[in-house]
Amino acid sequence: MNLAEEITNLTFEERYDEALEKLRSVLEQGTAWAEGLLGVMYHLGRGISRGLEQAEKLMRRAADKGYGPAAHNLGSLMMEYKMNGAERADPMVWYRKAQALGFQVAQDEFYVITTPGRRTP
Repeated sequence: MNLAEEITNLTFEERYDEALEKLRSVLEQGTAWAEGLLGVMYHLGRGISRGLEQAEKLMRRAADKGYGPAAHNLGSLMMEYKMNGAERADPMVWYRKAQALGFQVAQDEFYVITTPGRRTP
């Protein structure tokens, strides 16, 4: 198991303190998947105080480095903002970017969102 899988598993097991400790050293290297994961932790308030602006900053940084899951998660964050009446970037911009980066989940969600008669999330 590589470090990314190990840290991700720690978050699934709700062992956030351990995950954050291991994540800090990886973040110092500017690793996109680590920035994306920490962004999700801020978005959901898992092991850290919920902070949507910090989540957006981290996810955007990771997505700009070409990390597809971060672009997808940023689209989900933008969708949350939109559903709460806040003006932010169009979620579809980020879903399209995730799709262009080859992130399969984004491709599937993009299909659901853009296909007539399908319910949007």
